[in-house]
Amino acid sequence: MISKVKILLSMSFVVLLFIVISTNLASSKNNEINDLNELKYGVFLATSISQAIHSIQIERGMSSGYISSHGSEFKQQLSKQRIITDKKINKLVLFLKKIKNKTVKKQLEEVMIEFTMIVQHRIKIDSLSINSIQAVQKYSQMNSKLLKTIKEISKISKIPIITKKIISYIYFLYAKETTGIERAIGTTILSNKKFSINEIFRFNELITIQKLYIENFYENTSINEKEFYNKTLKGDESKKIVAVRDAIIKKLLIGDKIIKPDDWFKLMSIKINKLKLVDDYLSEKIIIDINERTDTSYVKYYFINVINILSMISFIILVIVVYKMIKDEKRLKNITDKYIINSNTDAKGIITNVSEAFCKISGYTKEELIGSSHNIVRHPDMKAEIFKDMWKTLSHGKIWTGQVKNLKKNGGYYWVYANIEPIFDDKGKIKSYIAVRLDITNSKQLEENIQIELEKNRLKDQQLLQQSRLAQMGEMLAMIAHQWRQPLAAISSTSVSLELKAKLDKADRESVIKLAKNISNYSQHLSETIDDFRNFFKPEKEKAETSFSEIIESIMGIVEVSITNNNIKIIKQLHSDNTLWTFPNELRQVILNLIKNAEDIINEKNIQDAYIKINSYTDGTKEILEVSDNGGGVDEKNLHKIFDPYFSTKLEKNGTGLGLYMSKMIIEDHCGGELSIRNGEDGAIFKIILDNI
Repeated sequence: MISKVKILLSMSFVVLLFIVISTNLASSKNNEINDLNELKYGVFLATSISQAIHSIQIERGMSSGYISSHGSEFKQQLSKQRIITDKKINKLVLFLKKIKNKTVKKQLEEVMIEFTMIVQHRIKIDSLSINSIQAVQKYSQMNSKLLKTIKEISKISKIPIITKKIISYIYFLYAKETTGIERAIGTTILSNKKFSINEIFRFNELITIQKLYIENFYENTSINEKEFYNKTLKGDESKKIVAVRDAIIKKLLIGDKIIKPDDWFKLMSIKINKLKLVDDYLSEKIIIDINERTDTSYVKYYFINVINILSMISFIILVIVVYKMIKDEKRLKNITDKYIINSNTDAKGIITNVSEAFCKISGYTKEELIGSSHNIVRHPDMKAEIFKDMWKTLSHGKIWTGQVKNLKKNGGYYWVYANIEPIFDDKGKIKSYIAVRLDITNSKQLEENIQIELEKNRLKDQQLLQQSRLAQMGEMLAMIAHQWRQPLAAISSTSVSLELKAKLDKADRESVIKLAKNISNYSQHLSETIDDFRNFFKPEKEKAETSFSEIIESIMGIVEVSITNNNIKIIKQLHSDNTLWTFPNELRQVILNLIKNAEDIINEKNIQDAYIKINSYTDGTKEILEVSDNGGGVDEKNLHKIFDPYFSTKLEKNGTGLGLYMSKMIIEDHCGGELSIRNGEDGAIFKIILDNI
């Protein structure tokens, strides 16, 4: 089955690769079709532009003839031609709204601007306020912009063959345009019967340029298009035009014997009309070529898509077949892996494969087991004689069975009933071993072991709590001694004074009462101190109402004397008296521990102008208390360990490392709040967050 899956997967990969290639081809053809359609629209636009150029050429020639001869015949024809020109230009305006190419659109917009100037130019022509050369120039400028627009259209083409045809067509249009200008200038020269050097130079230049355009047209066009051009331009008028050209250039004009302006205009008009036929033929051929190319591209595009769809269907079928085969194979393998504890080793006992059940029961991953010796799961309780017997049996080519205690990765163990069988090569030599095992570990024993571990953990937590309380009690005793020192000294001093007065017989009734009263007051103070400490450690099983302000005031009665005597300033900023529902004594223990820690670190570092700040405030439904100092803070690398058990930052190592651990446990596990630490500008800031009522 594995070999079949591999073959099908290889086939699927080949089909998928083919799909990717065919999809790219289809995309390429689709882009080509879009380009061709855009180009076709561009050629239609170019055809309309060419028609507009032709119409402007006729109007230009008639305008030149009218100015030169002042003839009424030209006037009537010119009026009709202007109407035709306007229609051609208005047709271009419709194209302007649909053009996508920004450059072409911009160029055509410039043509429209130029046309508005032509309309104004007509008024000057009608009034004969300009000469024929000036009239020709304005029309020629517009045709030049129209030809530039066609050049921009040629840049749309991305297909070399069609691009070449469009380029040849542009050269032809430029040749046709120079022919129109030649007609206008020739008419002017013949009408004026003058041969100024500038006019003849311009006339000769036009003929030269015209020939260059025709040569470029010949180089880029096809044989059929050359033949059509030659056939269309063939005629007597061509010879007559050549003769008139020579006469004008060589200044052979004598009176009116060579040719009249009207005859020259008619000759050139015949040629221009023939060029118009060639123009229509060339643009039509380009459209035909684009359509043929588009049709071919569509056929290829649909063919590729059909192949692509068939390939996708084949790929899906292959994937389904492979998926089913892999699923079946995986299901069988999962059954074996999941329920059978088996392993394969080479002849030296190195693991080459293991089942999922083996990994699960041993705690090792497959990567950890493969390549390791089977001794990785050997338990030290197993006697060496058992394994010697096992290898002796296997080395003789026999199957070994027996009960084995194996070692888990986590140090635990499990019992299996093992069946180990040697595998032989073609020559009968042992090449590997396969072992199948059955889990025989008593599940109840495993459960009991878990309970034992849980009990150990519970006892460990109790021990930690007891150690923390003992440590705090030691600190409290030190504070009691400190608190009692002054009252006891006062009692001792008063009793000595009383004794001295008695001995000197100066113990009058009034002084004795006063001194006795002082002793009573000091004794009362000592009694109250004992009550304060007894209440502090009084066990509480139920929550009660309290507040941070109340808690702080009760703590101050215990620690304020000690802190003040150490020249530490206490700054209280208690901004909240909201009620808390919590365990007051446990909360006192935590806050007292934080204050004492601050006192210790200040004394340890001998901080000058030392202070401990206690700040409380409300944030929504939360009551917040911050205890901070200017003891320099905690090393950043130790911040994440500050609440770990047995971790202490005290230099003298007098701390147990349990105070902050138990404080966090009290706040978060008992009181349902949060205890955190951060470093401020001057020192550590401990933050307690509890819910208010």
